[in-house]
Amino acid sequence: MRASPWPLLPLLALAGCGNDRIVKRSCPEVRTETTDETVTTTTTTTTAESSFDIEEVSVLEATDVLENGADAVILDHDSSRLPPNAAWRVSHVDVLVMVPTWAFPGYPASVGLPAVGLTVEVWDTGTPNNPQKPAYKLRQQLDPSQLSWTQVSLPSGTYKKAWWKFPLTDPARPVITQPMTAQQFLVGVRWDNSGEPALGYSNFNRLCDRNWTDTGSGTWNLNSTYGQPNTCSWPMLRVGTEVTAEVTRTETVPVTRTVTVMVERDECAPNPEDVVLDAGTADAEDGGTP
Repeated sequence: MRASPWPLLPLLALAGCGNDRIVKRSCPEVRTETTDETVTTTTTTTTAESSFDIEEVSVLEATDVLENGADAVILDHDSSRLPPNAAWRVSHVDVLVMVPTWAFPGYPASVGLPAVGLTVEVWDTGTPNNPQKPAYKLRQQLDPSQLSWTQVSLPSGTYKKAWWKFPLTDPARPVITQPMTAQQFLVGVRWDNSGEPALGYSNFNRLCDRNWTDTGSGTWNLNSTYGQPNTCSWPMLRVGTEVTAEVTRTETVPVTRTVTVMVERDECAPNPEDVVLDAGTADAEDGGTP
């Protein structure tokens, strides 16, 4: 009878891979890596500015209306103050609406009209007579309930007054869609043939060579041609502009990414020359006796 091989098994377990071979295998492994990188970003900023406010240079003195006519003033814009890569345009025009106190309840039905409106015009030039530079136009219908009214007494009577805003760069319906470039630009108001509403007018101390008027004939005239250089009354206007600039910033920031790398690992591979002991097979000579 042959001796049993069982006592050899603990020794084989202690030997690790035994007579197998240790091999190197390249295996994929997912890792996260953080590195410092230079990132350049460009953002667009829009800054609101006040280009002109009549109340800073004059006072309310009178009311006026030019039936089927228009009135406009020349304003300045100093483009040399713009930052690099910047552009500007008129963003809104406010006009001072005037309604006599006796007519205010129910206006405009109180003056026999179902509705009244006004058109604001802006030119990217200092003259309304340049065919290459037509006016940007925005007409609005007056809704008195949407304005904040106060009362004022003038030599001509008592009025309700309110600032009425005409937005020219509203994203929903922009009127001025291009940057403006003129060093002098023109802003005006135009009435239809109803002659309503009346607007507030400044004291008669403004420059006439900056005041264009269409009295209803369809022809624009510069008021200084009438020989009165500094005695014109301008419509009470507040003009806002906006400056849009691109700002580029470069900075170093940590950036984390997921990467796949190949790593080498030790593995045991069977040796074809090794003898595999099968403890469950009986010896043929002893008839299967353990």
